[in-house]
Amino acid sequence: MMILKIFLMIYLGITSMWIDSEEGRCDNWNATMQVHGLDPSLFSPIMWRESRCETWQINEDDPNGGSFGLLQINAIHLQDVQLHPDKWVGVDRCQVTSTGDLLIGWRNICFASHLVERAGTDPWGL
Repeated sequence: MMILKIFLMIYLGITSMWIDSEEGRCDNWNATMQVHGLDPSLFSPIMWRESRCETWQINEDDPNGGSFGLLQINAIHLQDVQLHPDKWVGVDRCQVTSTGDLLIGWRNICFASHLVERAGTDPWGL
């Protein structure tokens, strides 16, 4: 698993683990969150809790098909998009077609913005 994470970091050009972030926040992603309509004052601490600002984080033990990326999006939500595309209007602009796409920071945040439209902050236990 560690080899996969290292490969993904190199392949995707991920350096977020070396970017300075204030403890408890992922301020380096604030602009991207704002572009996609997420409030950084709410989602930056969530991102810190979920991934420590590291785009390549994967939780294979999550019972909902695994959790992926900055905001630990459950794979079950991708299945819902495939089953009910009419309920996910505009999500195609996020270019997320697989769980691997959720390891790309802006795509994870974009998908999360659509998830918030559908379910609020419930997916993060808030």
